[in-house]
Amino acid sequence: MNLCVQVLLFGTLLPAVLSARIVHLVPPYSRGSHFSVASRVAEGLADRGHDVTMVLQGEGYRGVSHKYRVEMTKSAFSEDAKEANFQDFLSQTLAGQYDSDMVSKLFGHMADECQAMLNDKDLFQAVNSSMFDLAVIDPFNFCPYIYVQRLGVPFVVLDATPAFFSGRNAYLPSPPTYVPALSSQLTDKMDLLGRLKNTLLGLVSSAMDSYILSLFDNLRLVHGICPDLPFPQMMSRAEFWMFQSDVALDFPRPTMPNVQFVGGLTARPGKPLPRELAEFMEDSEDYGVVVVSFGSVIDHIPDRALLEKLAGGLARLPQRVVWKFTGVPPSNLGNNTKLMAWLPQNDLLAHPYTKAFVTHAGINGLYEALYHAVPVVGLPMFADQFDNMARMAGKGMGITLDIWNLQPKHLAAAVTRVIQDKQYKTTIDHYSRIHRDQPLPPVDRAVFWIEHVLRNNGGEHMRPQVFNLPWYQRYMLDIFAIIGSFILTLLFVIKVALRKSFLLLINFGNLLWMSLKDLKLKTE
Repeated sequence: MNLCVQVLLFGTLLPAVLSARIVHLVPPYSRGSHFSVASRVAEGLADRGHDVTMVLQGEGYRGVSHKYRVEMTKSAFSEDAKEANFQDFLSQTLAGQYDSDMVSKLFGHMADECQAMLNDKDLFQAVNSSMFDLAVIDPFNFCPYIYVQRLGVPFVVLDATPAFFSGRNAYLPSPPTYVPALSSQLTDKMDLLGRLKNTLLGLVSSAMDSYILSLFDNLRLVHGICPDLPFPQMMSRAEFWMFQSDVALDFPRPTMPNVQFVGGLTARPGKPLPRELAEFMEDSEDYGVVVVSFGSVIDHIPDRALLEKLAGGLARLPQRVVWKFTGVPPSNLGNNTKLMAWLPQNDLLAHPYTKAFVTHAGINGLYEALYHAVPVVGLPMFADQFDNMARMAGKGMGITLDIWNLQPKHLAAAVTRVIQDKQYKTTIDHYSRIHRDQPLPPVDRAVFWIEHVLRNNGGEHMRPQVFNLPWYQRYMLDIFAIIGSFILTLLFVIKVALRKSFLLLINFGNLLWMSLKDLKLKTE
């Protein structure tokens, strides 16, 4: 059966959007930052009176709110198997084996999870029977694009990653002369070699995207979902796009009317800390506190040698350290370091005694540090983390360290530098003010644009014509072909004309020579 419905309706909603039924699809095989972003926006929609249902896969989600309903989908893996898969990925990454084969393997697991979601008849019955007015999707691994077409519901994209990570899916203009490509670790100021590197990496990234997309495209075709529609055209049916970007952290870049940047969705004013943690912070008045967290997904680092280096570097600091950590503590853990299985990260960064943030450079943590103006020491490991830190360091808000060649003295020196060199604090204070200087906070902006789509029966009025153009017109190949043909024809005509002119000149010269020769003979 061909499951492909072009949705042209929002007509059941009142113009004021008193209450809409919204389903939020979190991508399978993702948790951590992706769920945190989805949950914040779902809460914002619920606060506005909307009926929100979140579709999640598996267990272990921290911070599920009572403000929205949750539907669980089946998984292809047990929780233990998922953890083993990710720890294998992390171990290989820390061993310096982060390459295309490993990324392909990871997305292969995601495709398996997507298959399980598509095969889950109970989920489809529960979600399909709710008659949703709109879907909000995070397309991290392409699966939500497929599932929302099966539901036949108009959708808005809320991407938990920055625009440089997946903005090309929305046809965001990305001139390689000043918009750094994924994995380039460049700034927007590039020399000739930088522009060449950026252009080539952009092509490699597009090729990798095409391979990953093919994994999910096969699933789509097997399930008969939009078989006659190319996957990119199916993705372009989105009514609106939102990305976790902001000019305070990212570099300025061109955008389009149907795209909004809402970077900083998890950052907010700090709440009071738990008593034990509050006392720990208050006792650090002399030197302050360094917050250490490697995100909500990397619960523990399997490389013991790296752990010892991290612990050794932190132990050299005069500041107190609070470190999000699970597992067996390092043997050289300093007396200044407090280990906790979970941290109220945003609230710790908001504390006035927090002096620095040591992180893997996940985008949510960086925006929380930016919001609260805390300088950063980044140890990126994979995905967008390298480019996130390239932006943070490039703007003077932090220092990037190479986790594969880390030494305790390097970590201690970097943390000391961002604390003692006041230029880092001054710079991040400046960009923090820019980040906060918005008409609405990021969550409210995201909610506004979702409601804008609902109020106006879709986002067609903001949709650029680029979405309707074939690829050769989009890149003006037909125009270049015409211009090229004209230039080649002109060059051919010039060549023929020059050749004939040259032959005429030779013939004329020969005739002139013969005439002069005859005249000479007659004279003699």
